[in-house]
Amino acid sequence: MTKKTKTITERAHAILDNSTRYDEDTRQAIANALKNGTDDLRESVRRAERGETILDLAGEQAKYEIAAQYIIDMYTVEGVPNFITDAVGIALDVAAATKRINIWQPDGSGGEEFSQRGLAHLFMASQMLSLKPKHALDSHAALAEHIAGVLNHPLCPVNLYDAIGDEVATLSRELDHDAPDHIRRVLEAVATKESEAAH
Repeated sequence: MTKKTKTITERAHAILDNSTRYDEDTRQAIANALKNGTDDLRESVRRAERGETILDLAGEQAKYEIAAQYIIDMYTVEGVPNFITDAVGIALDVAAATKRINIWQPDGSGGEEFSQRGLAHLFMASQMLSLKPKHALDSHAALAEHIAGVLNHPLCPVNLYDAIGDEVATLSRELDHDAPDHIRRVLEAVATKESEAAH
């Protein structure tokens, strides 16, 4: 017996009925697309099923797409220092991962480039998002978070992971995971030993 393929409308209703898997913004955007019969319903359903957050940009789309284009242009205009584009890129990646919004699209040559629509979605969803560090920059907790962030980043090269991981491991024979709290305890223990040795 051949399994019946669900229509796009049935898939959309399945999203609306699943508040556990899909957030409120996504379900509201799908509901509006169903009600208004928008042309991008199929694409919105596909993206939601892939785990992306979908936002209804009606009435706000132009403003956020203009802002997104400014960011894209910043990467192509001459004179912008690398440290600025690097910092912006990191912030965008962190925010996109936090909000589960895809901000990339194929660039036509096998690579990726920023998606104006994806960035617009991210900007709208992130108006109240703060990426400020939880701890003072000079604290062991802040350093531990940065170290853990590098070790757990999906794009961290293996040789960099091994180098940092080995150095942290030499500080503690009990390093069994890369959690910030564990690394913080290691750093604090080393600082205490160094302080005691100095006296």
